[in-house]
Amino acid sequence: MSSGSSQLAGETSLTDDPPSLFALTKQNFMLRYDTNIPRQVGLAGSSAIVLATLKCLMKFYNITDNDLPKPIRANFILNVETDELFITAGLQDRVVQVYEGLVYMDFSRTLMDEHGYGSYVSMDMGALPPFWLAYLSDPSDSGRIHSNIRQRWLSGEPLVVEAMRTFAELTDQARVALENRDWTTLAQLMDQNFELRRTVYTDECLGPGNLKMVRLAKKITRFLEKPEGGLTASRLASVVFYCSRRNSLSHLSDFLSLHPPTARRSLGQFWEWLVNHRQLEVFGMKLPSGFQLIGQVGLPDYTKWLTHYSTKKQDHPGRAPICYDLAQSCNK
Repeated sequence: MSSGSSQLAGETSLTDDPPSLFALTKQNFMLRYDTNIPRQVGLAGSSAIVLATLKCLMKFYNITDNDLPKPIRANFILNVETDELFITAGLQDRVVQVYEGLVYMDFSRTLMDEHGYGSYVSMDMGALPPFWLAYLSDPSDSGRIHSNIRQRWLSGEPLVVEAMRTFAELTDQARVALENRDWTTLAQLMDQNFELRRTVYTDECLGPGNLKMVRLAKKITRFLEKPEGGLTASRLASVVFYCSRRNSLSHLSDFLSLHPPTARRSLGQFWEWLVNHRQLEVFGMKLPSGFQLIGQVGLPDYTKWLTHYSTKKQDHPGRAPICYDLAQSCNK
């Protein structure tokens, strides 16, 4: 890439003053790039290239951080991608790449309308627990996932508007969890965030590969019902909901024949046997209420059941749902 005499438009301060122009010296340059960020897997590879190019140009033309402040820099990178490369994207990836590290972002309408950017706060990464990064070797077009969300939000679609409000609330709660080093709550919030994302973007859009990665991360590989002291590090108890699919019940007769004593025939021990001996695919999830959900379904199914039984209780206030009702609902 070569350049002659040119000008770069940009704001010189964080105020609402009109944008000024940077006079660039007349000198040529060559630009080459290489990247090790996997393509089209949602790791912001395109914006990373644009940011690296901008940093080189700023150094080449002696443009300082005061000339092009970080919030404006993130906006500039996004504009390059949307206006020049026609990539559908948002500010989040650009902000974290400009600021680097762990960044809390507030994109409230008031801030965006007043300044054109949000409030960005760098957070301490020193106490973070280990995180795993997983992606598919067969990439998809990540821009397709975002393709119509912005338009749906601008048109006021209730599902999208409410989801964006909830995403913001989850972010605020995650910030508190991070500051308090409450990793259990952080994990719960991450699960809620993903389930909400599935609702808005749909499973078809996210793709079976991404959904499988999340399922594997939640998969239970070993299960103990009321373990004896010393077998586990924790001795905490919890209210647990077991949710099975209909085909899992075909194993019930085998379990009963192998465990004649009545004391060994509890529901929890049936699940222990399914996981440890039959290696059925079973997952665990901490619910917002603090309860545990263990089984072969996810949070959306559990939410449907809650709605079902809340309605049932209103229809029959004098009769509580019984276990038989629950078993029928769980296995439909």
